[in-house]
Amino acid sequence: MTIFAKVSEQSARVENAAQQPVTGGGITLSEPSNVLLSLSPDDIDGIVRDGSNLVITTADGQTITLADFFAPSGEPSSQLFLAEGEDQQLVWVDISSSANGAIEATYLPQSEYGVFDLATQDGGEGYLGAALIAGGIASVGAIAIDSNSGSSSDDDDDDNGTPPEDDAPATPTEVNVADDGSAVTGSAEPGTTVTVTDGDGNELGSVEAGEDGSFEVPLDPPLTNGEDVDVVASDGDGNQSESVSATAPDTTAPETPTISDSNGEQLQGTAEAGSTVTLTDANGDPIGETTADDDGNWSFTPEEALADGSEVNAVATDAAGNASEPASTTIDADAPTLPALPEDVSVADDGSAVTGSAEPGTTVTVTDGDGN
Repeated sequence: MTIFAKVSEQSARVENAAQQPVTGGGITLSEPSNVLLSLSPDDIDGIVRDGSNLVITTADGQTITLADFFAPSGEPSSQLFLAEGEDQQLVWVDISSSANGAIEATYLPQSEYGVFDLATQDGGEGYLGAALIAGGIASVGAIAIDSNSGSSSDDDDDDNGTPPEDDAPATPTEVNVADDGSAVTGSAEPGTTVTVTDGDGNELGSVEAGEDGSFEVPLDPPLTNGEDVDVVASDGDGNQSESVSATAPDTTAPETPTISDSNGEQLQGTAEAGSTVTLTDANGDPIGETTADDDGNWSFTPEEALADGSEVNAVATDAAGNASEPASTTIDADAPTLPALPEDVSVADDGSAVTGSAEPGTTVTVTDGDGN
């Protein structure tokens, strides 16, 4: 099969460059570039680093050499892209190799499609012709030639003919929060700005993705209570990727629960919403277990009333297994019987009243978050 290539400088969109046939040999790069080949990942049989060259072997036995693909240490290397499927989806080839030999590449689909003009790949005017590969290897600068205008594509609409970029970067991948909550890591398009925000949209930090696409956004203070974060990548033209979420580890124990005075007929208190409240006696033997509701209230009724003077301990455990410090009370048989917790409590849509259901004759008191 005939293989086509597009080459651009690294700051340009390679899919917008002119396509060129590569019928043998390869391409020599004069500076770090973006190289797009009309191959899908399934067409690749092997990728090898040979000094500064990247050598690609196809499934049908062809060999393409991208000469000077790798830059000297400390400088950015070129980037390789492929085109997958009938819809010609752009695929970034994540190549991380500092040593000669075979490379285990990772293929990351991007959000661009139709990156090659299939209608011109049989010899139409949309490609540059066999003269580009005279002598077996095409010598192509980092800026691809525009075959329709006859001029170099380093002229944009203001002064070099390159249209402004309007394609959003691909959604970041492999996004994780570190086990200690100190950073968010992942992979994004090289050179894009990766921004991390919390669940309320507040920015927690941002960095530029490296030449291999990797990023690490420090978090100060660390997130250690199961918080959700959102991550997006944006380019220099302000185009922004879709957001991807990640969840921080939960290594924070719930606050110590409360337990009200009781005559032993019923136990009540408060704890972290959704946590499991475990009740034990002075010897650590279990009395019972219940779950704090969405408002943090809990209650438990033992099968038999607890004896006067007996000790009750309460510990709250969250979904991650973090346990609180214990709270304690001593049963007082003369204490009044506690009324059941109010049910079906809600605030009116206009905020004018709190409604619900409680034991008849009891006094219902409403307080704010500060206890007022």
